[in-house]
Amino acid sequence: MKPDDSVNASFLRREFKISGQIGEPGQADKLTFVSLTHQIDSGLKRGYNENEIVDAVIRAISLHSSLRSYVETLKDLSLPKLRKILRVHYREKSASELYQTLATIFQDPKETPQQFLLRSLELRNKVGFASKESDCEVQYDEPLIQKTFMKSFETGLRDDILAANLRPILRLPSLSDEELMKNVNELASHQAERQSKLACERRSAKVNGAKWTVRKLKCVKMVEIMIKFWPRFERSNLTLRV
Repeated sequence: MKPDDSVNASFLRREFKISGQIGEPGQADKLTFVSLTHQIDSGLKRGYNENEIVDAVIRAISLHSSLRSYVETLKDLSLPKLRKILRVHYREKSASELYQTLATIFQDPKETPQQFLLRSLELRNKVGFASKESDCEVQYDEPLIQKTFMKSFETGLRDDILAANLRPILRLPSLSDEELMKNVNELASHQAERQSKLACERRSAKVNGAKWTVRKLKCVKMVEIMIKFWPRFERSNLTLRV
């Protein structure tokens, strides 16, 4: 490639931009740490250098944010250092803390199996992102993270029958997230339908039992009335015969 061609190529290449805005942690309309990290990694894969990515990240920070004022005053800010600052800003846990959370995750009472799966997948990805940071003290490889995720998701499900039905699927090699989501949706829907039918049967049995109890009480009451008034019937019959 000629020198002029390389210059033209650099002008033709689009400027790297971060989609979204970096605000305060927890703001619904702002970038999450996972989304920001994904965009940074994507930029590196597409051939953008670290300085271009650092500039793009700074531009994405809210204009009047103290974070932006701080990073703009730093000299020779490298991408690894910026990533570390962003992790602190977002109050993200370390890789070891995230891994321990993943190992002990469980389904909340009001959480559906599908919601629990997505929360587990997000946590798994966070462990992977944190392990790749340059300042990470303990690094976890992807096979270990995936194995821990599979085991924790299975044992964390509240429905034992659903967990048992999913067990063979979770043991499949090279199981994709999409396939797992599909199977969880199908099996969870089937299990919910089954539980609904069982609940209807129990309610029906309860209603029938209540009706039988009412009829039984009516019969008992009738017998009690007959026993109470039987002597009068006997005397009336004797009088008539006489």
